[in-house]
Amino acid sequence: MDIAPIRDGAIFLHTRSPEPAGPAAAAPAAGGEFGGALKNALEGLNESQKSVDVASIKMAAGEGVEVHQVMMAAEQARLQLMLAVEVRNRLLEAYQEISRAQV
Repeated sequence: MDIAPIRDGAIFLHTRSPEPAGPAAAAPAAGGEFGGALKNALEGLNESQKSVDVASIKMAAGEGVEVHQVMMAAEQARLQLMLAVEVRNRLLEAYQEISRAQV
């Protein structure tokens, strides 16, 4: 068994760090960094909502999905939605503040 030594308070692992691959990793996200991050977050939110729908349908059909799995997925999707709404509210407030500024 290979045990990594502790040096200067840090643990050195004998693995390579993952490197991004493909054209998507080399080029920045479409619409800039902020726009790409926002798009990715909304796509993730949509996927989590879809996964909750699928899990609840499978649970209702008796296809081996446990209640706690559905409840945890639903709560995670709810929290992601609340975060998205709060980010939208903050962006809207910032836009309104900028539009009120005298030039």
